[in-house]
Amino acid sequence: VKMPRAAGDTLRGVNIRIARNFGKRQGIEGCIHHDQHTVGMYYSMRDKLSYLWTFIRDPTERAMSVAGMKLSKQILKSDSRDAFYASTLDNTTTTNLTDHVMNLLQHSTNIHDGVLSEGRGGFQLQFGMQKYIEAYGAVDPLEPTKIIDTSNLLNEVSKVFKKYDFVGIVERFDESLVALQLLLGLETSDVLYFAVNTRQQWQRAKVARGKFVCRKPFDWQVDLLTDPALTDYLINSPEWLAQNYGDHLLYHAASLSLDKTILKIGLDVFAYELKKFRALLKEAHEKCHPKLPCSEDGVDQLYKSQYDCRDGMVGCGESCLDELAEGSTNHSSSRRV
Repeated sequence: VKMPRAAGDTLRGVNIRIARNFGKRQGIEGCIHHDQHTVGMYYSMRDKLSYLWTFIRDPTERAMSVAGMKLSKQILKSDSRDAFYASTLDNTTTTNLTDHVMNLLQHSTNIHDGVLSEGRGGFQLQFGMQKYIEAYGAVDPLEPTKIIDTSNLLNEVSKVFKKYDFVGIVERFDESLVALQLLLGLETSDVLYFAVNTRQQWQRAKVARGKFVCRKPFDWQVDLLTDPALTDYLINSPEWLAQNYGDHLLYHAASLSLDKTILKIGLDVFAYELKKFRALLKEAHEKCHPKLPCSEDGVDQLYKSQYDCRDGMVGCGESCLDELAEGSTNHSSSRRV
């Protein structure tokens, strides 16, 4: 399940890589489903032989990423950042920008790219649920600071973990991938990745008919979290806590579950595999140069990314990762001999 604004495009590339590599080794065609608009309810009647996994993100981090994404789309459509401020906010004052973002944090409930759920305790809990949770069963819209039933919300979180085979955490990305690798009996190279759609990467935008440019997206950590009003709301607001209480429970439960999985695997084994994974990943970042739609210095290179990435966006640098993986395997074999 591709959780919106939780490293979904990067994980889509990992999912494709796992299916492809595993299929090659077994002599079968990989079977995967990874659609950005598919909510958890879609998989409530899935095949018993399937393996369902997802990643979740700290609720506040994800919410601010949503805000940054929505502002980035507006900036990319404008002639410049100054033009974005002028057209969207009427002027360039921080107050207007703060009000704009605060409105998103308090009212954005779109099921696919929103910040909040419809009173179900959190966007990620709502998106990932496989048993229907009553709308506004966790938080009453007339009393937005009050959690109706914390024990029932905890029960809903427990139901999520019973329906998923694995739940990883964005903030513990490498640990989660290595745990997934070991649980499925995969190779280290199967879960290698290059992050895509990050705040640091240039984004390609259409500015006129047949004309595209590369621009830097809105960086919410730099442009928003320095605002005292926003940080105070995200840290101290009873309303923000209540609206995301279920997601906080889900996040902490996922972290505890990951800890238990690591202990079950064995600390020594896990530490060794994590070290091996990070060493290979470091080598990949030093030797490979994936061709994203926009280069590191903001040059449009979509034609190159179409050959280096799947759908021109995900699974970039695949051939270089394969070469590194093959070299690593050959090196390990020669040492054993």
